Amino acid sequence: MKIAIMGAGMTGAYLYRLLQDRNHTVSIFDKRPGTRCGLTPCAWGTSRGFRELVTDSGLDPSHYILQRFDYILLEGLRLEADLMTFDKQRLIQDLLQDAAIDYSPPDFGGFDRVIDATGVARALLPPPGRRPYPALHPISGGNGDPLR
Repeated sequence: MKIAIMGAGMTGAYLYRLLQDRNHTVSIFDKRPGTRCGLTPCAWGTSRGFRELVTDSGLDPSHYILQRFDYILLEGLRLEADLMTFDKQRLIQDLLQDAAIDYSPPDFGGFDRVIDATGVARALLPPPGRRPYPALHPISGGNGDPLR
């Protein structure tokens, strides 16, 4: 299956890695970076599930964790937590491997599926409710089953 991913941030990079590992032909499109590190924001915080998701992509989560926290203080109240910050830029680069990110306007006609991973900004795709591209479908195989 030939798939276009719109957005090369965390979600697009993760999806790119999973689909590549399942032998799909994947192209990834994005807008040119606007911040110094190329991402907004440059670092991220996360909680449970991070280690499992990174491991599922074939990477070692310990290479990306910057700092772990077992509690947070909220208005003087100590709350137990399982939080961490991680190196978002490095993780995205490793997820994308050697992917060639296309910064030109996409031509959706040659793809079986187009996936919007641009987040709330919808930087590359039209506003919700407007579907001018016939290749836009839910994330599934042709028979309705999820992509594998």
